[in-house]
Amino acid sequence: MLIGRDKKGFLVASGYQHALLFAPTGSGKGVGFVIPNLLYWQDSVFVHDIKLENYELTSGWRQKMGQKVYCWNPANPDGITHCYNPIDWISTKPGQMVDDVQKIANLIMPEKEFWNNEARSLFVGVVLYLVAAKDKIRSFGEVVRTMRSDDVVYNLAVVLDTLGNDIHPVAYMNIAAFLQKADKERSGVISTMNSNLELWANPLIDTATASSDFNVSEFKKKLTTVYVGLTPDNLQRLQPLMQVFYQQCTEFLSRKMPGPDEPYGVMFMMDEFPTLGKMEQFMTGIAYFRGYHVRLFLIIQDTEQLKGIYEEHGMNSFLSNTTYRITFAANNVETANLISQLVGNKTVDQVSTSKPKFLDFNPASRSLNVSQTQRALLLPQEVIGLPRDEQIILIESSPPIKSKKIKYYEEKFFKSRLLKATPVPQQEPFDPRKFKESLQSKKTNAEDGNDANSAEAVTNQ
Repeated sequence: MLIGRDKKGFLVASGYQHALLFAPTGSGKGVGFVIPNLLYWQDSVFVHDIKLENYELTSGWRQKMGQKVYCWNPANPDGITHCYNPIDWISTKPGQMVDDVQKIANLIMPEKEFWNNEARSLFVGVVLYLVAAKDKIRSFGEVVRTMRSDDVVYNLAVVLDTLGNDIHPVAYMNIAAFLQKADKERSGVISTMNSNLELWANPLIDTATASSDFNVSEFKKKLTTVYVGLTPDNLQRLQPLMQVFYQQCTEFLSRKMPGPDEPYGVMFMMDEFPTLGKMEQFMTGIAYFRGYHVRLFLIIQDTEQLKGIYEEHGMNSFLSNTTYRITFAANNVETANLISQLVGNKTVDQVSTSKPKFLDFNPASRSLNVSQTQRALLLPQEVIGLPRDEQIILIESSPPIKSKKIKYYEEKFFKSRLLKATPVPQQEPFDPRKFKESLQSKKTNAEDGNDANSAEAVTNQ
């Protein structure tokens, strides 16, 4: 990972230690960190790519390196995106299956008031039912269609009558508990569940999450790059989907230690990290991800932005678990004070002169005192006033480094790697009927041995 440059060349951080960059808007974080690292890092990577500028400049090179490159841009108005379906990656093991679905439910419908808790329970039941039903599409969009059908209560009762012995016991139990409620209570549960799933009623989101083009659990085996595309106007709206996506990614990549068949590491390049909202999996996982060959590169504007979401203890968790803390010129006093404290102090000599209490014109009666005192190595105002082309690098157990920023457009090394962006498929508006026909066709081909790539995406996790 590149963290800066000096007169001799680039400063490189090896291993899988995490990095945290303090960089205000317009300070050159893309020019100096994101783009250079995507043109340098050779292992797998996820890129939180607002406006997809990084995809445009770096995807061509990453493909040329031999990587599979995907651009998941679920809200693209023209449907130009690869696809990722969270339900594809629910385990087929009965115990783990429930655990996987419950984790998804907790992200979409956090524990709050009564209605959210009941809706979450029904969501778990419906998803487990769809996983077991051979003639149903396993997607969030199908959950929405199930819950917005003409007579959802009757339809779910039919599910228990016809598939009761085939679905997971937890699915049966949760759906049955819903059906036993009074009409008014059932209505409240349905309304709450539909409200929480409103995002997947959008045909664009439905399409982009109805199938999967890549398998996160194989990122340590096969070199892969995924650009997660968002536009500023969709950041807040897509937070639930992003929460589910990154929760699954980090969990799959930290379930077991890397084996001999998993030679590659994975980096999460998270530009404007706080825009995702509170990501519990990152806050807790940063303490142990390194052992699984997972590296976080988190980019924030200032301490207030991070503290506003994760509070003081959360911010301290990120600070204490990042080996490399890099800062550009700070844009507020709180961030400058923190950086000044992290840089530490130096000992300086303080000279003072003493003189007699009463008037005395004899110079010999005066004395010179020299004492040692502590002074900040870098004052807060010096952090705020850093030149635009300089940065401070704080490395665990090492003295601070003042270095130059990288500017990829001035380096021949990077300019030669700026290639044409990779193509991204255009998805047709999702049609459940056509999708079922496609699944049936793939199943037939797989049974006939005609399509080696048509196996279902669900695998044992």
